[in-house]
Amino acid sequence: MRKRQMFVSALCTLLLLSGCSMLKDDAEDVKKGADEVGDNVKEGVDKAEEKAETTISDFKNYLDENKIAYSDMKEVEAVDFAAKEGAMFTYEDQPIYLYRLNEDDETMQALLKEAKEKEKVTVNIEGEKKEMQASVNGAYLMLYEDQETVYDLRNAFSKFNMPSNARLQNQS
Repeated sequence: MRKRQMFVSALCTLLLLSGCSMLKDDAEDVKKGADEVGDNVKEGVDKAEEKAETTISDFKNYLDENKIAYSDMKEVEAVDFAAKEGAMFTYEDQPIYLYRLNEDDETMQALLKEAKEKEKVTVNIEGEKKEMQASVNGAYLMLYEDQETVYDLRNAFSKFNMPSNARLQNQS
């Protein structure tokens, strides 16, 4: 009988130890699964943010829908500041520059704040330093020479919804 109790006791100990090992494996599997879910959620959020970002093309479509005439829109590639994209076009015979700035860059946040407060900024355009009139909408900066000439364009620009820039708008 004593041998039998020792055998049963040893068997129970062996089963208990193997069960602990299985629990450890299960815990590692659960952690690995949770990490994968976390990565998938982050990837989904990143993709949603990309889709939520408006672009200069969206603003162009907005101008077209509201029958605001402009011409010669072209992409601006050489920019002296942290812009995600830029465009130049003509409105009422006046050159207009539109930039979507990097809203994570502190220097660009300061530039947007200055432009919003003073309605003017000094920029280097086509190799020449110029003080230009400025309008701000979220992370977008629109530059032009004469405010009166572009009144309708400025009005449309201020009404255009830039949803990706809520973070910057909340900082002001």
